[in-house]
Amino acid sequence: MTFSIIAFDRKNKLIGSAVASKWTGVGGCTQYFRPGTGIVNIQNCAYAQVAYRILDNMEAGLDLESSLSGALLTDKAREKRQCILADLRGNFFVHSGIKCTAPLFHRIGKNCAAAGNALASPSVIEAMIAAYESSPSSVMTEKLLEALEAGQAAGGDLRGQEAAAIKVYKTTYPVQRFYPIDLRVDSHDTPLDELRRLYGVFGARDRRVEF
Repeated sequence: MTFSIIAFDRKNKLIGSAVASKWTGVGGCTQYFRPGTGIVNIQNCAYAQVAYRILDNMEAGLDLESSLSGALLTDKAREKRQCILADLRGNFFVHSGIKCTAPLFHRIGKNCAAAGNALASPSVIEAMIAAYESSPSSVMTEKLLEALEAGQAAGGDLRGQEAAAIKVYKTTYPVQRFYPIDLRVDSHDTPLDELRRLYGVFGARDRRVEF
């Protein structure tokens, strides 16, 4: 039902997340960022309470795998959760429950990790990681947009398109000079086109889009 990616840029001190789905308002229920801690994308069966428990564990100093397993321990729907985790040191962890909607796939790449369910094919995730890693751009937001577009070009969500979102923060957030990227398309026939348009508008209005 959803495909997403999390990325980390050590040189520019950035962490970001992007998601697309045939699910209205997917950005509002999938992406969870906590300053000083990291990002969790939770999908297939998204639930904010579980995402916050994962972040609580990460904040308490547990490694990513333990943060996830601890949060899922008492979760009755744990077999339906698909999660991507990243901390502010550039570590990643991915998990797909055995009851997530097939076809499903997840993989950790170099400085990024991606996962999806109800995919047109596993190549959706491979295409996203390849696009992010091979992008000539040095701007994380551009690279995440390109990753979503590559995933969609590879088939995307087998049910179709509706919503997409992207978030990019300095790892020092809320201490950062300019606005973070936090853009969402909640319902649109071509959400990735609209997301790219919004990004252009955002940058054109003196927001100092440098990431």
